Amino acid sequence: MRYIRLIQPPHVVLQDGRPRIKCKVTVTNDLGDSFCPVDLDLVLFIRRVNDAEIFFDQRIVESWKGTRGMRVLTFEFEPSREMINAPQGVSIVVAAILPRHKSVAADTHAFPKDSKNLLPGSSGLGLDKDMVYVMGVQSAQLLIKTGCRASNELSRRDFWLADDTIMHIWESSGSHNIESHIWDAGLATIAFLNNEIAKKRRKRLHRRKESRSEHEQHNVSILELGCGVGLVGTFLARMFPNFKVTTTDRPEASPLATTNISSNSTTTNISFHPLPWGTPLPPTLSQPYNLILATDCTYNPDTFPLLLNSLSQLAETSPNVLVFIASKTRHVGEAVFDGMMGDGGWVVRKRWIRYMPWEFGNGGRIAGECEEEDEGGREKCVFTYWVRGVEGAEGRMELGELGDILGV
Repeated sequence: MRYIRLIQPPHVVLQDGRPRIKCKVTVTNDLGDSFCPVDLDLVLFIRRVNDAEIFFDQRIVESWKGTRGMRVLTFEFEPSREMINAPQGVSIVVAAILPRHKSVAADTHAFPKDSKNLLPGSSGLGLDKDMVYVMGVQSAQLLIKTGCRASNELSRRDFWLADDTIMHIWESSGSHNIESHIWDAGLATIAFLNNEIAKKRRKRLHRRKESRSEHEQHNVSILELGCGVGLVGTFLARMFPNFKVTTTDRPEASPLATTNISSNSTTTNISFHPLPWGTPLPPTLSQPYNLILATDCTYNPDTFPLLLNSLSQLAETSPNVLVFIASKTRHVGEAVFDGMMGDGGWVVRKRWIRYMPWEFGNGGRIAGECEEEDEGGREKCVFTYWVRGVEGAEGRMELGELGDILGV
């Protein structure tokens, strides 16, 4: 998976007394330490703020020369008078054009509204094989006339969900602040869940019957550890509005996580609470949970004892809880986590591997959807369900429709 990042957000510069818009982008992995190795066309669109479907006709196409080791690409253009006078400003969208869709870049209009996976800056989350494998990005508001841009240097990524709505997730611009970015395992998790939700709900609609009672749906409580920008928790709250979702992370994560929660929530079923691992659980979190999840939280062995400490505390009030760990395999040191979980009395209930979608294989070949067999050396994401002790391994998890999807 690769992400377009705004390492220099769009800003106004003057040239011969005329305004020009300039921004710099890179195409990198989630950690920012590996750049896109293939050649791509990147296209810049200009969108009216607060109007998701209206784009100006002007667009700029530049070539990302990954085979030559490119790390930064600059866009610069002169805006039209209509853009300059836009009362609420504009936002800049940069997206990748798939080789099989190159003709779209030459079109004089925005992508068709019914081409969801081609919407600039959006991802179809793996619902079909034409999903964007380099995730586009959208800038915050820019007022060209005054030269002002949003005070917070944030960028946004949009996701089409199984219920045919769009989820907006804000993250930090730039390539160095990795804690405030979307990470691969979180993306792989919601891609998997979104795909399964879509399939199950289509079947249920066809059969015209509900799979679970409303009472059972209301009783599900989920806690997320290390939520980061709040991607997974926000997704679960959107797709399961009757569930109670509690997201947690270090206090530094609060601004972005709460921004994404508030901008996506239509109900009050999701909240954020600061919880540094290894610290005593506050009273607000000392309650029973049906599911605890953590995505991309096992990349640093130094934090394993702290994470285990928090899981042990949570298990005291939730002895039958199911713990879902999603991790992208990055180095051999992560294997230590399994042994530490076993020493702490945790048992693997289920485990399987999903090879990362959108990933580049050998020779720059572009892979398709997640598959159970490794092709071309793709990176993998491991999904593991843990329970406390043998009794937990035999117990039934009351997770409603989500339990059906997870296969527990």
